[in-house]
Amino acid sequence: MDAAIAWLTQVFGFQERTAAHHTQADGTTGRAQMTVLDSLITIGRPSVHGDSPRRGVSSMLYVYVDDVAGHYEHAQALGAMIVTELQIHAGDRRYQVADLEGHQWTFAQHLYDAGPTGLNTGVR
Repeated sequence: MDAAIAWLTQVFGFQERTAAHHTQADGTTGRAQMTVLDSLITIGRPSVHGDSPRRGVSSMLYVYVDDVAGHYEHAQALGAMIVTELQIHAGDRRYQVADLEGHQWTFAQHLYDAGPTGLNTGVR
């Protein structure tokens, strides 16, 4: 995973979001978020949450919306399979849902820039 992070940084100009870097107990990287321009990707080991397609995530999409609480309520009202409830993490208010084929989507609203530890440094 660390080689992939280095390659994406060098070849495509991605930058790692330090607050979203998850290190496993054995010291290896389990998951990381990377940005380029106004886009965000998550790379990591298969299936962070729930049972995903073929028991491994082929992709995880992270989508920013203007009103994540309203988005969450709408999805929940229509019976969407909520994988992770609405929460604040690394400066984003977000939730995760599985689509009809089990692919995972995270919808988020950016609240503030988190410090290097990912701790809440104050909601704006």
